[in-house]
Amino acid sequence: MSDENKAINDRIERIRQLSQDRNRPADLYEAASLAQSVLHDTVGGSHPLMANIKSALEAADWVRAGAASRGVVELYD
Repeated sequence: MSDENKAINDRIERIRQLSQDRNRPADLYEAASLAQSVLHDTVGGSHPLMANIKSALEAADWVRAGAASRGVVELYD
């Protein structure tokens, strides 16, 4: 596995841990931020999930932020 792929995989695993609905808002914020970085580094900032994450963060909607983060994990899987 290349260093870049390992770094992305490590972020995905962290998102997986942090993006559960039962987690604290700070965890969901971190998951969403990491999800944005994965999208940016892999498919670019114009991916539809990027807008969903941004909107959820701006609204402090932690349920949506977690769901969108899990969407990034699902796409990765």
